[in-house]
Amino acid sequence: MAKITRENLDGYQSLALNRTLDRIATDILFMETLETRKSDSLDFHDLAVWIIKEALETAYIAGLNAAAGEPEPVKQKSEPRTRSTPYERTRAAVHATGNKWAIENFNATHG
Repeated sequence: MAKITRENLDGYQSLALNRTLDRIATDILFMETLETRKSDSLDFHDLAVWIIKEALETAYIAGLNAAAGEPEPVKQKSEPRTRSTPYERTRAAVHATGNKWAIENFNATHG
């Protein structure tokens, strides 16, 4: 079996790949599009590592399912996630450490 690359995908595979990537971009990474828009504020994104990890895991699982001939899973409708601000993401990361000094310092400097 030949190695699959982006260059040798057929039309259906390319469409499925783009649909999967678009779904991951919008549902997990909160990106409106994966198209280049030639604007730093639109093309570069500040993302937490756990969000990137979730996106990579989702892509990996989608690839395993595609290789096994499984259809793309239908995602259950859930509460829409809202994009958190840099302050909220940093606050969550600091609190996740459980470090009381770091939490007090964050609260004192960002309160």
